[in-house]
Amino acid sequence: MSIEEVLDKSSLLQEVSEVKNKNKIKLKIKNLKVFITKKFKLIIKNNIL
Repeated sequence: MSIEEVLDKSSLLQEVSEVKNKNKIKLKIKNLKVFITKKFKLIIKNNIL
């Protein structure tokens, strides 16, 4: 294997892991939004009652 091939593979792996991290972050944000929305609705419900 040439040095160029090794570098190509490692940069590709890095890109893949960056994409995975971005997806994790998106998922966390989505979960957080859902959580906040549920909490908020609960608070509103309790205040009305």
